[in-house]
Amino acid sequence: MLQAIGDLQAGDQREQQSAIVKIMDYCKLVKTLSNDIQLSYGGKDADRQRTNGIFTVKSGVRTVAYINLETIRTVRRRHMGVQNLRDLRLMIKKNNPVGWQIKKKLDRLRPAMEQEDPYIIGILIALAQSQRRIGQDRRKGERVYVIALPGTRAPVAYFYKAFIPAAFLNKFDNPWEAHECA
Repeated sequence: MLQAIGDLQAGDQREQQSAIVKIMDYCKLVKTLSNDIQLSYGGKDADRQRTNGIFTVKSGVRTVAYINLETIRTVRRRHMGVQNLRDLRLMIKKNNPVGWQIKKKLDRLRPAMEQEDPYIIGILIALAQSQRRIGQDRRKGERVYVIALPGTRAPVAYFYKAFIPAAFLNKFDNPWEAHECA
């Protein structure tokens, strides 16, 4: 267990992910086969939220997601049509104005503090929706957790805990209906 905690400070994402899996296993949480979780809107899958791991309790309820903050940057770059940083540098070199425009857009999309990235909120909401689909009582809110690690060596880990109220989740399920918010 102590070795796994030490591996969290590794600069390599695979080592960090392996350490998270060991720690979650110690906490009796099992990693699911898929790293993606669906964000639904109006009863349909609207977007796929990419994570580095989703963990469940024995009952199958998804409760914890793990994300490396470098993964969020990669998702954002790919959304802008850039596979990796080398492609962006080549694009700037070949077609300077277009490359710089894409770089400026990426810079504007990057949050000032990476640990406050809005993408994490999407993961929390998608986890709550997933729990709700499995659960029986649609009148209760859902408690969800995300663990985020920086892509580089850092002595910190970010833990997010959220309670998503049922009224908020209802707005995603039936956006055309009026819902009470307490």
